[in-house]
Amino acid sequence: MAYPIIYPLSKLKNVLRSGDAWVEGSRQFKDFNTYRIPLEKFNELKQNQALLQMDCTQYLNERLELLEKRLAHINKLAAEDALPDATITATGLKITPIETSVPKNAKPFVDKATAFLRRVKITELLFKTIKHIRTNHLPDSIKRRV
Repeated sequence: MAYPIIYPLSKLKNVLRSGDAWVEGSRQFKDFNTYRIPLEKFNELKQNQALLQMDCTQYLNERLELLEKRLAHINKLAAEDALPDATITATGLKITPIETSVPKNAKPFVDKATAFLRRVKITELLFKTIKHIRTNHLPDSIKRRV
């Protein structure tokens, strides 16, 4: 019976996600303090005025200015009909579809693997999930696999 181990694993997952604990050598669950700049480096950057200004109004004005420059550039490209992978017509914006990144020789294998998966209706999945949350009861299909 695997139920007694589910609770501690669930708690461990939440602790790792919150950053209260970390895993040495992990990229996803590393110590939060490794993201911080050492105090000496911070003071050096502060003295050299290399940090962002902390004035909200100034920051927002700079971002608005950058946005306006970029929009002007896009308007110029649109007027010249030079937008990459997009065209503007009387009916609106048309974007060229992205081509698949799956190699053509892999397509048959992808189709075979997909055929093994059971088709699930999203409403059925949501109903079962809500039922499980409300009753704290695992469905029979999951019980058999555990």
